[in-house]
Amino acid sequence: MSKKSNKKNKSKNSNKPQNKNVNNKSVQNNSVANKPVQNNNVNNKPVQNNNVNNKPVQNNNVNNKPVQNNSVANKPVQNNSVANKPVQNNNVKSKIKDIFDKNEIAKNTAILTTITLCSGLFVGFVYELTKGPIAMAKAGAAQEAYKEVFADAKNILPYTDFDATKAKELLDNAGFVDDTIVEVLVANDGNNELGHVMSVTAHNGYGGDITFAIGITLDGNVNGIKMLTINETPGLGMNATNEEFTSKFANKKAQMFNVTKSGSTNESEIDAISGATITTEAIVTGVNAALEYWGSITGNVVEGEIKAIVEPEPVAVESSAIYKALFADADNFAVYNNFDANAQEILSSAGFTKDTIKEVVLAKSGETEMGHIITVVAHDGFTGDITFAIGVTTEGTVVGIEMVINNETPGLGLKASDEEFTSKFTNLPVQTFSVTKEGSTSESEIDAISGATITSDAVVNGVNAGLEYWGALKDGVTEGEFSPLVLEEPAADTSEVYKVLFADADNFSAYTGFDIKAEEILDSAGFTKNSITELILAKNGDEEIGHVINVTAHDGFAGDIEFVVGITNDGVITGIEMVTNNETPGLGLKASDKEFTSKFVNVPVQELNVTKEGSTSESEIDAIAGATITTEAVVNGVNAAVEYWGALKDGATEGASLVIEEPSASVEYPTLFTDADTFIADESFNVDDTKKLLADAGFSKDTITEVLSVASGDVSLGKVVKVTAHDGFTGDIEFVVGITNDGVITGIEIVTSNETPGLGLKASDKEFTSKFVNVPIQELSVTKEGSTSESEIDAIAGATITTEAIVNGVNAVAKYWATLTGGASLVVEEPSASVEYPTLFTDADTFIAESFNVDDTKKLLADAGFSKDTITEVL
Repeated sequence: MSKKSNKKNKSKNSNKPQNKNVNNKSVQNNSVANKPVQNNNVNNKPVQNNNVNNKPVQNNNVNNKPVQNNSVANKPVQNNSVANKPVQNNNVKSKIKDIFDKNEIAKNTAILTTITLCSGLFVGFVYELTKGPIAMAKAGAAQEAYKEVFADAKNILPYTDFDATKAKELLDNAGFVDDTIVEVLVANDGNNELGHVMSVTAHNGYGGDITFAIGITLDGNVNGIKMLTINETPGLGMNATNEEFTSKFANKKAQMFNVTKSGSTNESEIDAISGATITTEAIVTGVNAALEYWGSITGNVVEGEIKAIVEPEPVAVESSAIYKALFADADNFAVYNNFDANAQEILSSAGFTKDTIKEVVLAKSGETEMGHIITVVAHDGFTGDITFAIGVTTEGTVVGIEMVINNETPGLGLKASDEEFTSKFTNLPVQTFSVTKEGSTSESEIDAISGATITSDAVVNGVNAGLEYWGALKDGVTEGEFSPLVLEEPAADTSEVYKVLFADADNFSAYTGFDIKAEEILDSAGFTKNSITELILAKNGDEEIGHVINVTAHDGFAGDIEFVVGITNDGVITGIEMVTNNETPGLGLKASDKEFTSKFVNVPVQELNVTKEGSTSESEIDAIAGATITTEAVVNGVNAAVEYWGALKDGATEGASLVIEEPSASVEYPTLFTDADTFIADESFNVDDTKKLLADAGFSKDTITEVLSVASGDVSLGKVVKVTAHDGFTGDIEFVVGITNDGVITGIEIVTSNETPGLGLKASDKEFTSKFVNVPIQELSVTKEGSTSESEIDAIAGATITTEAIVNGVNAVAKYWATLTGGASLVVEEPSASVEYPTLFTDADTFIAESFNVDDTKKLLADAGFSKDTITEVL
């Protein structure tokens, strides 16, 4: 039935006698069954009789006053009885009585409804009566907690600028999505502000929300924390209320705290409550959230400038590139000798005790001195040392600064490397700079990086220290102890160089007219940045042994690099020797060292290339650390010499077809299975299926790209699995893992790694890869505290991210291997997390994981109605 018809029907059957007559209008008689209508008229005026069938109206008139006649213009009230028929008797009371007499359920329902209504009214009454005292009690408890975390405060008053919405937005942006700032207050001693008290709710406690108070002083010390509401497990998470736990935060510097199960080794580590790691992590994260917000309202440390839990790996920049960035017109740079003899004394006497001068370089254009580059280490960065270079002209103008190493917080202190910040020092007169948060009003004021004041101060103070030292250098304070080193090496005795390349030769003769076609040959082969300047025939008596080719590479970092290449008649490079090398000392100049030149000795003629990942074949030449440009210039020059040699040997001018040996993609496999003689691709392997399997298992950042079955004769030995970890510090890390049929990892070998030299690149070293040799299949983890079992892999110092990427990749391979074998028989060592097992079987001395599949068991439980439960381990 439509709403309209319902309304109409309701109107017809309305038999309520309520008198709402207004303005003397006649009252319609709707009396049911001709029963007298109760007179509710107040003013005792006569009521018009609208009674049907003229039955008397019951007089309920108050005080017997006449009922007012509300009839309009004294006209009789219309009788709404249809066709003068009596009104149907719809007496409600009578019907209800009939229903109750005939229906016991209705009767009981009515009784229960009445009781419920009365109970509800009573509860509401009690709530209204007690809500005030309860709220006062809660407020009192909170105030007691606030006083406990700020005992020195005389007053603790609301922070009027607190905006809960903005606070939540700030925390979400900083990654604290499970935490809420509930209240912020200001503590004072009656006159002076002492700090802040915050009420924080961590929504990710084991038993639900955990709300606690934290006190933080103005100078950035955590007074302590105090629980307000907590519903964690008694004997476990509820131990968070004990002073033994809360005292771990007391009197500590504001910083990002983290949870450890291995015993804290510094004040930023909080020991996990035994059996209540989730509770501990919820509270520690909540404390970090409070510190994040505290930083935003105080301006001391903002949005993560507090030291990050995961420390970034340092990023080094080639010094040679920095020199050119500061003095683009310079064509040679000379490093000063003994510059540090008085440097520290000069800085200390001027008050720069937290800065060190690392290097002083003279920039020249030809013979004209242009200025100096001073490399400074500021030891007071937020996360540690910050190394940068300052360029100062001889006239006293700062040309700019360039970062060398900056480990500050990404998105905050790391912005000191951005041009937006470094450009603030460009083309300014030498002066003392200062940091401002209010917006610079002069060229001596440097705007602080938002949220990174400590970093900004460190850099600016370091610049001032560098300029202080420059002043001493310029004014001759150093008394001539800073003699410049000439970078240009004297021309080598070429005859001696030839003998190095061909020790058995007893005479050398130079070709004439050799260069007529040389340039054409090189240009046609794409070697436009190389020149052949000399061609020598090496002989032993009358026997031709080979050729010495003199090459100039015009694309060195600092300019031309001249060297000679020896090639035998049967196409073997005997080596290279430098003639002139003006590259950067300590970097490109290392191309003259035997450690580098020996890489070309006794290498067959082929196309060589540069690698940063560690050479895997004789065609790959390892880049000199920090001097990739120099390395590529030399290697390209050798390729140019080989190209010319090919043309010379074939008597052609079109260039030779070089032998390009492709390194075997499988050279690393035999190291994993030394007894194997066969490596066959596993035909059952499917990349997409495996990717889905790993993603479902939580390894979304790892991809298995190849699986090989390994055998010795007809005997199967195991598998070699190639995996790519996509979460390396600088990108993908590709490596192979060997696993025997009985579930033992034979080892790992890195295939491709672009990680930071000296840090993440150490993952390729045997010192690291040997940690995986002969380790049973199990879940591996990374530790910084020193491994205590074979399941723990020591993090590479300064390369935790790289280490974790590789360990996670190995775990992904183990997961895949388990699916191939129907589940792994894992070796369960007794880490601290398994201390509860012996309490269940006191006589047991061994706990071994069974061939257990989580997913199958989960389905079984779900089918049985236990969808909210998961069995994670069976021993």
